[in-house]
Amino acid sequence: MKSIFETAREDDRLSTSIRLIQAGGVAETLRGEGEYTALFPTNEAYSGFPGEVLDAITDDRERLAGMIL
Repeated sequence: MKSIFETAREDDRLSTSIRLIQAGGVAETLRGEGEYTALFPTNEAYSGFPGEVLDAITDDRERLAGMIL
């Protein structure tokens, strides 16, 4: 059975969420066994954010992981 992360990674509309999850170091958690409730916003949901904002969030791994979890 695929993990929730692997399933989400197969959907191109979720690539920004996947990138943020990987940058935050949370991908391994979501690849593991467990019961998870996850919301993966589509790329469109991030379209209102300037690239600089997403870059700043991505650069702060600890904060990003906290936001995701």
